[in-house]
Amino acid sequence: MIKEGMLFLYFSGQCDQALAFYSEVLQAQVLEKTTYLEAEMSGGTDSDHLIMNATMQLGNLKVCASDLLESKPVIGNHTSIWLEIDTEENLRQAFNRFEKADSQLITKPELTFWNSVYCKVQDPFGVFWEFNSQLSQ
Repeated sequence: MIKEGMLFLYFSGQCDQALAFYSEVLQAQVLEKTTYLEAEMSGGTDSDHLIMNATMQLGNLKVCASDLLESKPVIGNHTSIWLEIDTEENLRQAFNRFEKADSQLITKPELTFWNSVYCKVQDPFGVFWEFNSQLSQ
């Protein structure tokens, strides 16, 4: 029934900066990016440069992103993005990149009862990220 799911992130004029940030700290690949002007959906010159739609690749996860024109996103703690990281070293490197970017460190990398190394951060755009790296048995 469901063919595919996709995550969508909304921003208040910071989508382009967020995409650059995720490209840097997570090595995300921006697959496409369209401004409101390019989509001929501009609400005026103030919104011409804002992102109407973008898609980035994070491992096998596609994430869409957009700037909202008429409303502001509400930042809350009810959602987060969970990424399985291939090695503990790569998890710690990702965590360190978020730390250097002044992200809020919720949980530093630590060994868990489910035999993984896990951490959680909130990035400068208010998005929560959880990283998990399963340890060898």
